[in-house]
Amino acid sequence: MAWLMNIYLEVALDAERRQLIHANEDRLARYMAAAEPWAQIWPEVAREIEGKPLSEAHRIVCRRAEERLPFRPEGDRYD
Repeated sequence: MAWLMNIYLEVALDAERRQLIHANEDRLARYMAAAEPWAQIWPEVAREIEGKPLSEAHRIVCRRAEERLPFRPEGDRYD
């Protein structure tokens, strides 16, 4: 009988693992979609910060990111 309980446990753990894998895939897809506008302007941003002192480049990157990136991706669990 213990072997049967082990099988049930393995099945339940496998189902939970698969559920978590799918949830993670969904989360990653939301973050990738949220990052797309940033990826589109990155070449422009890179040209803009080229040769600038680090502190100035940092300010530019942060300002541009705030213009294009959401604070939280749409569908985030906190929405």
